[in-house]
Amino acid sequence: MTRRNRFLITALLVCHQLLVGALVTTQLLAEDSGQPERPGVPPDSSSVQTPSSGGKSPCAAEAARARSGEATICALQQEKIGPLYKGRGDVEIYYLNYVLRADEATYNSDTGEATGSGHFHLDGGPNDEHIQASHGTYNLTTETGNFYDVTGTTGFRFQGSRAILTSTAPFYFSGKMVAKTSPDHYLVYDGTITTCELPHP
Repeated sequence: MTRRNRFLITALLVCHQLLVGALVTTQLLAEDSGQPERPGVPPDSSSVQTPSSGGKSPCAAEAARARSGEATICALQQEKIGPLYKGRGDVEIYYLNYVLRADEATYNSDTGEATGSGHFHLDGGPNDEHIQASHGTYNLTTETGNFYDVTGTTGFRFQGSRAILTSTAPFYFSGKMVAKTSPDHYLVYDGTITTCELPHP
C-alpha cells in the first residue's frame, strides 16, 4: 500500500472518530462564567491553548487583562528594539483571539507581522484554526501568512486530548508550504486536504 493511501485512510478514520464523540457536545450552550466579555479577547484564554500547554499560562492570564488590539508577548528571553520584539525560548504571542507559539519569534507591533521558528504553532481565530509548522510568518492584523512543513485543522477545538467540532465543514490539511491568503482562504502546496462535511461525513 502506498504512503499516500495509508495517509488518506488514516485521516478518514481519524475524522470519523472525531465526529462520533464531539458532534453532540458542540450544540451545548456555553456556561456563563460571570466575567464580562471584552471585544477581541476570548472569554476564556484557555480556549486557544494546545494540549501541550497543560493549562492557563501566566502569559494567557496577562493577555486576558490586556487592552483589546494590543499584543502580549512572553518568552524566556526577550528584547525590544523600537516596534520590534524578539523572543527566545517558549515564546507566546497573544493577539485578539489568536496565540502564536514558537521556540524563537519576532513581532513587529507597527505592522502586526510575526515570524517564528522551531515548534511553530498558531491557534485560534473565528474558524478555530490549529496550525503546526517548522517555521512561518503570520500577520496577526491581516490574518495572512506562510507556513512550512505544515499540518493543520480548522473547525476543531482541542481540549486536552479531545477534539470538539466547531464547524459543519471542518478540514485537515498538510503540505510542504501553506499560504493563508485571507482569514478563511488557504492555498496548500505539495500536500493534502481532507474534509469532514456534516451531517454526512
